[in-house]
Amino acid sequence: MSVKPLSQDKERKEAPLRLMSKRKRDTFPEMRLLIRHQGKRSPVELEEPFVLGTLRQKVSECTGIAANRQVIKVGFPPQPIDTSLADDRPLSDVPIADNEMLVVEEGAERSDVSNGQQQTLQAPPTASPPPSAPQQNGGSSQARPASCAAEADHVEKVERKVVPADNSCLFNCIRSIVDPSKSNMDLRRIIRDAVRRDPDRFSEAILGRPTDRYCEWILKSESWGGFIELMIFAEYYRTQFSAIDVQTLRVDSYGESEQYPKRGLLLYDGIHYDYFVGRKAGGGEVTLFDPADDMALGGALEIADDLKTRKQYTDTAGMTIRCLVCAQAFKGEKEAVEHCKQTGHTNFDQIEA
Repeated sequence: MSVKPLSQDKERKEAPLRLMSKRKRDTFPEMRLLIRHQGKRSPVELEEPFVLGTLRQKVSECTGIAANRQVIKVGFPPQPIDTSLADDRPLSDVPIADNEMLVVEEGAERSDVSNGQQQTLQAPPTASPPPSAPQQNGGSSQARPASCAAEADHVEKVERKVVPADNSCLFNCIRSIVDPSKSNMDLRRIIRDAVRRDPDRFSEAILGRPTDRYCEWILKSESWGGFIELMIFAEYYRTQFSAIDVQTLRVDSYGESEQYPKRGLLLYDGIHYDYFVGRKAGGGEVTLFDPADDMALGGALEIADDLKTRKQYTDTAGMTIRCLVCAQAFKGEKEAVEHCKQTGHTNFDQIEA
């Protein structure tokens, strides 16, 4: 086992997107939600009282949709909440839980959202399609396979694809998702070249080591990839990548702000990356998803939640690690990373408790 550099694990931006737990939903001292509207995600915080009226007001502030036109969907697959529910109905009764993702659409105007009368809504407007992906620098159209354009078909089921644990798991995932024609070394060179082209952006503070040393290090087959590499791959392939952390169910997304028109889904268990594929209703397998397809992301989160329940992840902060070069032991990844930076030793193994 190799230890991933600190810069590739500790600086990932947290996002509050989580799959709603199947465990009992309680009220919370503070409630954080993620609102999805027209392809954009907006984290919000609710203050007490945690009732539908508070939520409707926050949704209105976030999206500009009046309360009497809101269609709020929750769960997986997303289902609209009953518009006849009164404003004083507790969110736990809906049920809506902390860290929930809500899909919000605009429907027909209703005379009163809380008068106990069930209203018939017109179909919500279809969201505008994402912008076409620009070509890479240099005008090359070879980076993304031709099959990408046809992969927006409806996905019926999401499955996990396991890749070898050979220290190149992230590179194996990227190859499988967007560019099978490339070798792992080709992908490592893409990272090296991107870092060399922009030393101000990829400084020693970001890389965790001098730029020239990083460029040598990333070409080694035992060197892991992480957030820096995912950020570069997102830009290179004009593709969003979302990595789900099994231990926390956090989703770290790269390329989302650029609104790239396709998204690859990855699974991270603390030391290893796998990826997700979709099974289309008409048959066939896809590796790229529409970023607006919350059902695909929800399916991936369900798989991650099941793995978390079964503790199928590695707690890198609490595990004991031994350097296979000098036999020194360390508590947690942070200590091992510091040892790696000071000595250049890159071969580590986990010591079982």
